[in-house]
Amino acid sequence: MARTAKWMMALAGVLLLAFAGGFVLFASAVAHYAPVPNQRGDAIVVLTGGDLRLAEGARLLKEGRGARLLISGVNRQTSPEDLKRVSGLPERLFT
Repeated sequence: MARTAKWMMALAGVLLLAFAGGFVLFASAVAHYAPVPNQRGDAIVVLTGGDLRLAEGARLLKEGRGARLLISGVNRQTSPEDLKRVSGLPERLFT
């Protein structure tokens, strides 16, 4: 029984080391990631939760970095006029 417990502990240790090693490799890869400048997407998605997110999405749309701006999670009481005011988008881009 004690021998089985030692093997289980050894296996748990190996799995923990493998997980930690994988995390270090992942963190290293993420740290060296750099976005491609001036890359254009089909759409820009803004998750609501603050005016700054919407303003940043609007800035990217104005720069032509996406064909449309999709806003997710808008409060039902928020009107299109509210979004237009906060985003600062001209009418041609807002529609």
